[in-house]
Amino acid sequence: MDQETKDITVMFLFIILIFALGGLAVQGVCLIFGIPQFSYLQSVGIFTAIIFFLTSAATT
Repeated sequence: MDQETKDITVMFLFIILIFALGGLAVQGVCLIFGIPQFSYLQSVGIFTAIIFFLTSAATT
């Protein structure tokens, strides 16, 4: 594997890890505040929406 392919693979795994942890964080917040539990995929979706909103707000 050349260096560029390796970099892309590492970046991809890093992004997956961030979203996995983000999904767990959303579920943790739901538990703390007693919000009815989302499914894991829903919490990852919520995390994605929050990240997307923050990045779009930061760029404008």
